[in-house]
Amino acid sequence: SGISSAISSRDKANSYSSKITSDDIRTVTGNVSLADRNNFISLLEKGNISKLITTINDYYNNGIDLNKFVLDLMFYYSDQLINNSNINNTNTCSIIKFLDETYSNMMSSNNPKLILEVSILNLVSLYDNTSTKPIVNEEKVPEVKEVKQEKKEQDVEENTQNQDSLDKVKTTRVYNTLSKVDKKSIDVIRSKWSNLNDLAFDENYGNLARLLVSDVESVAASDEYIVLKTKLNGLCEQINNDLNNVEKILEIILNNSYKVICLSENEWNKYIDLYKKDRSLFVYTKENDIKPKKEKSSMTMKEASKELFED
Repeated sequence: SGISSAISSRDKANSYSSKITSDDIRTVTGNVSLADRNNFISLLEKGNISKLITTINDYYNNGIDLNKFVLDLMFYYSDQLINNSNINNTNTCSIIKFLDETYSNMMSSNNPKLILEVSILNLVSLYDNTSTKPIVNEEKVPEVKEVKQEKKEQDVEENTQNQDSLDKVKTTRVYNTLSKVDKKSIDVIRSKWSNLNDLAFDENYGNLARLLVSDVESVAASDEYIVLKTKLNGLCEQINNDLNNVEKILEIILNNSYKVICLSENEWNKYIDLYKKDRSLFVYTKENDIKPKKEKSSMTMKEASKELFED
């Protein structure tokens, strides 16, 4: 019964500490601490996809009930909607509805973890598309172990150089792909794309493979290049910051090596419009074997996992 369950939870919590805290209760009932929940919400607002996926994986490995976690997020946003006048009510209602649909899908799925990971990607996109984000009450948020670097002038300059480098790589790879675009190549790649599921739980590439199969599609290819497209800007950035591992994964599932670049939907549409107007502009040029440097704030999946588990 509910009473006996509550007593059992109390007894379990009491075994951890002589003084029972709210976090003790949350732990024995399969929920994360308030600090961890608020940290997760902060990662959502920042669009830190790599850390979000790694955190979900960490929760799963540590026995957290992911269904309860989604309910916990829903309760948080409901509370914000009722008690916080500084938030965007329309957007918060959309988030609650989205989480409710995610919960329903997870309850009926044999792999709720994968449903949550894909849903979180779309939730990040929902944050990206709003001008007013739900606000975590900073006075109630316990301090978390997350490095917060102040931007200095040299950081701004370095980030600008990194972006210039990435833009150059994007342009070169798209132009080279479309200069020798091959329909047979793209058909073969698309036919084998579902093979990414075979790597979904791979120790080295699992997280990234699940991201690639979730909301990424191959839109153009030659015998040397593949252009990927996604609607999620944060996911596009993550892929381009981890091109080495993306290329290794695709080599595994395609049995062939390619140079890869990922574009947002808007970026791809601009290239296609230009291609339709004047294909002669798309001339193959030799690519320097230099890939964009990672920004200091960006990490590969493996680096993000290492940082989280060492904390």
